[in-house]
Amino acid sequence: MEGTTKAWEGVPKKSRNNVVLACEGHIHDLAFLTADEHLHKHFQFTFDKNSITTYSMKAEWLKSSMEEPPPTLTS
Repeated sequence: MEGTTKAWEGVPKKSRNNVVLACEGHIHDLAFLTADEHLHKHFQFTFDKNSITTYSMKAEWLKSSMEEPPPTLTS
């Protein structure tokens, strides 16, 4: 894994998780749909090169929720 840290520089954690989900979907012959612009910007070339099918859509109503931390559950 040496040298991989720089590749993740500037990539939000949620986008990293989406990379994992896209790859897992590919293993099961599924496509991955996302509104994560960071994922598309940083990884689309690699996805295309490896025949991993991803679709990116613009959804303003999702964008704000991706940038905010998830709500905490209280009991």
